Amino acid sequence: MSPTEALACLPRSPEQLLAIVARLDPEKNYLPADLDGNPETIETRCNWFAADAMLELGVELAGQDKAKRVRAKDQILWLRSEAGRKAGWTAATEEQAIAAANAGKPVLTGWINPNGAASSHIAIGVPAADASDPTMLWIAQAGRQCYNRARVTSGFGFRARESYVHE
Repeated sequence: MSPTEALACLPRSPEQLLAIVARLDPEKNYLPADLDGNPETIETRCNWFAADAMLELGVELAGQDKAKRVRAKDQILWLRSEAGRKAGWTAATEEQAIAAANAGKPVLTGWINPNGAASSHIAIGVPAADASDPTMLWIAQAGRQCYNRARVTSGFGFRARESYVHE
């Protein structure tokens, strides 16, 4: 059994998911940076954080091979694809994504920028910080702003997103 398969066998829990987010710590370890040697462009790494978090959870996602990182748009397209479905991902309503994140299950939510040349965005669902707000998805994300836990509107505004849950 591979380490990823072994991790996938662990019971899912909100505590486990939050511990992984704390260990990866996007607020410190995934800040925007000059990755291509061109100081005119600063790259964000939402796709790296999503891939690393899912790897820690033992869940397959495009772009987990650090030598072959893919953009957030490509990760979202992969989630939609047959390969994503075969890997255990299913499209989810907002309510399903909220319930799964609160239960500590792997959840990804993303937005594809309609301007194909511009960056898209992906984040992971996490348990709500405020139980009095059961209608809001909470996320951890890297990007222009990096959060270990924030309301989904902090990362996406009110853009139409698509969410996926891994059982």
